[in-house]
Amino acid sequence: MFRSKAPLDSCLVSIVRTVDPLKVLLQMSDGQLFVYDTARNKVSLYNFNLPECCTKLNILRVEETEFVFGLSDRNRFYINTKEIANNVTSYTLHSEFILLTTLQHTLLCSRLDLDGIESLASDHNLGTSRRIERGARLVIAVPCDTRVILQMPRGNLECIQPRPLLLHLAATYLDSREYRRAFELFRKQRINLNLLYDHNPEAFSSNTGHFVRSVKDPTWLSLFLSELQEMDMTQTMYAGFYAKKSEDKSLTKNKVHSVCEVVRTAILALDDSETYLLPVITSHVRQQSLAAALNVIKTVREQEDKAGERKPLVSSGEALRYLLYLVDVNELYDVALGMYDFELVTMVAAKSQKDPKEYLPFLNQLRKMEPHYQRYCIDKHLKRFESALHNIASCSGNNQYLEECLTLIRDHKLYTQALLLFDRSSPAYGRISVLYAEHLLDARRPYEAALMFQRGGDLSRALQCYQAAGDWRQALTLANTMQYSESQVHELCRLLVERLAEQHHYGEAAQVLSQLVGDLEESVAMLVRGHMWPQATWSALSGQRSDLIETHIKPGLSDHLELLTSQLATAREQFGMYKARLAVVRSTQQLHFEDKEGDTIPADSDLFSDTTSVMTSTIASSRSRLSDRSHRSSKNRRKQERKLLSLKEGSPHEDLALIRALHDLVTRTDNLRDEVRCLCTELLRFHRDKEAASLQRDLVNVLKNMQGSLAEIWTSELVSSGPHLNVFGPEATVNSITAKFASSGNLNTSHTLLDGNEEFLSETQWNGLALPEKHRKVTM
Repeated sequence: MFRSKAPLDSCLVSIVRTVDPLKVLLQMSDGQLFVYDTARNKVSLYNFNLPECCTKLNILRVEETEFVFGLSDRNRFYINTKEIANNVTSYTLHSEFILLTTLQHTLLCSRLDLDGIESLASDHNLGTSRRIERGARLVIAVPCDTRVILQMPRGNLECIQPRPLLLHLAATYLDSREYRRAFELFRKQRINLNLLYDHNPEAFSSNTGHFVRSVKDPTWLSLFLSELQEMDMTQTMYAGFYAKKSEDKSLTKNKVHSVCEVVRTAILALDDSETYLLPVITSHVRQQSLAAALNVIKTVREQEDKAGERKPLVSSGEALRYLLYLVDVNELYDVALGMYDFELVTMVAAKSQKDPKEYLPFLNQLRKMEPHYQRYCIDKHLKRFESALHNIASCSGNNQYLEECLTLIRDHKLYTQALLLFDRSSPAYGRISVLYAEHLLDARRPYEAALMFQRGGDLSRALQCYQAAGDWRQALTLANTMQYSESQVHELCRLLVERLAEQHHYGEAAQVLSQLVGDLEESVAMLVRGHMWPQATWSALSGQRSDLIETHIKPGLSDHLELLTSQLATAREQFGMYKARLAVVRSTQQLHFEDKEGDTIPADSDLFSDTTSVMTSTIASSRSRLSDRSHRSSKNRRKQERKLLSLKEGSPHEDLALIRALHDLVTRTDNLRDEVRCLCTELLRFHRDKEAASLQRDLVNVLKNMQGSLAEIWTSELVSSGPHLNVFGPEATVNSITAKFASSGNLNTSHTLLDGNEEFLSETQWNGLALPEKHRKVTM
């Protein structure tokens, strides 16, 4: 007998419990949803209806919002009225996740929170997945646990533990600081132990003592420390589970070092810290501090000798064997040797597989040496040359070991370190200074070499270095210190003048000639050689030698005028020749392309696509081989550049070579402006207006010609070609291909294809012929 009855308009399919214990959700055969209130015996319409009848139905409240989950017999999965997927074979609700199986034989897990459900409903992001057996169906997910039951097609039940559920449980343990349970879960389920720290670095660092006391097991602590990695697992291996976590690089920087430090500090603060000897050693090893690890073992060994019959929990022998398991024996032997502790070295060697004949003679020989020299030999053996230098410098008999010390300094270039170790008044300091000076001289640093030669007392070679550096003031100062005679000073000045002239320091050379040698005529000649016309005129007049204007300055002006006129004529001729040849090369390339245009494979052809791939691969391979070959040596690289940019007619990259040559011509001609202006000013000063005007006119005409030709050389196609354009294809030309190679650096040359947007002529407009004031005729 029923307590109450409520009439329904259609066939009832399923009854589902709601969040309210006094209400149930009713589903009709057509997908309509009703709510039945048992207290009032009333049936009312639900907020919405399902698109179709669902064979499985659930209603759940998530963060104060009710959601209806349904799965139809056509594998369509709904959340409220929204169809989420059409390939779902089963689903179940966990306390924290929703799990689904699909026709693709995968198990999907997504968080059962507002964000997770909205993500499912809007982005079709079905969370993390794993493969399952074909035809497997979900039966139940154990609430607040990690176990999920699947029914296989044969009818048998299997229990699995999906990774998202495990990570959620691990996060729960870590948040509640249940480190022992978390560690057990990590080991059992093979979760990376770095997550113990990466989950919440700040919480771990502030609760390290609790972590050590909770885990307790020294083996587990050693395992944790040995598995530490610098990467943040929440951003790499488990990034999907920690999608909302932002990376804090300040907490992960030097992660291994900082974690080892805080864990070791927490261990040493315990009353029974000797129990955790192996984790302490592990922490030192992970911090790359093998010497500290050996010191720990040495301390244990000393305690064993004092304790007598009372044995520690972990003996020094066991600790050393453990350390040898972590570190290569040869590396550990070298570290022990570098600590200058022969007892420790012997102990390490004894626990290893080393033959005593290999190390005992060497150790016995070292024991016979004076302490500092002994350490020097050890450091040299270990190739710690700076430390070796410190030790040999501390030897009581410095003079006895001086030659060996100098050999060490020279062989390993320890000059600056050695100068800081020795007193300036010692003989060693002077010899080291000379050695350093010779090294600097070989490195073509004559000025610094001169300073070192001075320190070493070799003034003659210091003077030679000042001469080579062109520092005439320091050279003459040193000559005065060396008490040179007047004739020696004059001879030195002549040598300095030659050197300054070679370095194109004509003004300084003229200053030496006039002030120190007293040869005004040679001084003016030097200024004329450097085209320093105002200075030359002033020197001649101030020295009351106006005749030098007629004998040196005016002839020099004429020679310079002839030189510049010749350079401009040559530039005009070469520019026209190169420009004409570039037009011929481009025309030939265009005709060659048009001749083969009829045979070109259509752009949408499969064959064109395959051919292009092969072509691109072949050329890329060729460029790779070319790159390897051209970088073997600087000499070969320069030779390859000259070959690639050859102006020889018919060369593969002749157009690029012509563009480079044209650019060089434009640049060199533009650089003549200041020189022409200075010369024209002096010509006008001596009333040679016609010659000045002619030179000015020649420069302007050449620059105008170059200015007007820029658009022809750097075409719009060449300028606009960029990395976004395809190199090869039906629309490509030889010009575009070579331009692409040059602009991307694939020609393996230090030269680049210069585009028309670069201003070769400063203050010159690219799209007009207006020239700046400096190009116009000078008026007086």
